[in-house]
Amino acid sequence: MTQEYFTILTDAGIAKLAGAFNGGENISFTKFAVGSGIDNAVYTPLSNQTSLKGEVFRANINEISIDDNNSSLVIFDLILPSNIGGFTVREIGLFDNNNILLAIAKSPPTYKPDIATGAVGDTHFKIMLDVGNNDKVTLTIDPSIVLASRKFVEEKINISAGLLDKKITAAIAAAISNVNLSLEDGSITSSKFADGSITTSKYADGSITNIKLADSMIGKHSIYMPAGAMLATKNNGAKLKLTHLANEGRNINTLDFSGSLWNAAQFSIAMPKSWNAGAVQFQLYWLCDHLTITNGATFKIAACSIGKADSFIKSFGVETSLTSNPTATKNDLIISAISGDLIIKDAGANKLAFFQIYRDVSDSGDTIPVDAKLIGLNLTYTTKKPTDN
Repeated sequence: MTQEYFTILTDAGIAKLAGAFNGGENISFTKFAVGSGIDNAVYTPLSNQTSLKGEVFRANINEISIDDNNSSLVIFDLILPSNIGGFTVREIGLFDNNNILLAIAKSPPTYKPDIATGAVGDTHFKIMLDVGNNDKVTLTIDPSIVLASRKFVEEKINISAGLLDKKITAAIAAAISNVNLSLEDGSITSSKFADGSITTSKYADGSITNIKLADSMIGKHSIYMPAGAMLATKNNGAKLKLTHLANEGRNINTLDFSGSLWNAAQFSIAMPKSWNAGAVQFQLYWLCDHLTITNGATFKIAACSIGKADSFIKSFGVETSLTSNPTATKNDLIISAISGDLIIKDAGANKLAFFQIYRDVSDSGDTIPVDAKLIGLNLTYTTKKPTDN
């Protein structure tokens, strides 16, 4: 039976292929064209043609491959995009990079709808051409302007999905591993983030690694201790009161330190394992119900550490003094300056640190005649490593 629809090499294609076999340049198929035939009718193509009879559209070849079962059979994948249409395809031509017609296919009439009809979709053609030896055909396409067929996309997704999942999992694992292994270096400070020395580009080019990020977490940290968490000493203890600020509707626990008597309170903190066991500093938050406050109040703190199996009978270390000299009115929030260094006696990480705070009314800087109401204090300490692990 005579084959009704087929593909033939043109004379130019035969000559190009013969030249390739004799040591000339390989054939490079780059473009295809479709046509409506002769007077919109199917015809039998001839090898001496140099163009299609009724060309209506031309574009780059989408994909070129070799048949799995026949190595001399080259397969051309062609796609008419959805925005092209309004004609019937009866002929297909394959062209080289010089726009020379190398092969013609007689196609069964295939109508490509116009987008205006509402029947939108790509039309896919697959042309097979026996060239005798595919080594003489350059299998190259321009990837920037071709379309991917649905089958091609599905196959690539199915093949690569598993690999991609493995790569993502491996990348996450490596990142976690780098962080876990590298949080001890400490060569980056938070100031370097602020001044722009560190940028995202430096992460990308490898200038900055997770190892160097540790030091952004090493440095000063603080713990807030509210007055309500402190205990008045057995003798001459400060008075824990609920201070109600009527106008603002605030209820605050305060430790009231007398303006004429020695008063004290104590509190304890389990110091973090990451603490460097060095000096700490404190900052006071307090208020006063005196009408106008222009004088000061002097507070002093001493501390000691008690470790596992240590006796609680232990004296405090050297006290650190802080005089707060505000300019405020009645019941304003007063925030003191930060104190000098407070040395905790027998300091050590993972110990229980005990603190005693008192108001020294005998100090020359303490001149407020009424109670100083302590709201709480901020204790600042320095770490030697980023975590307590």
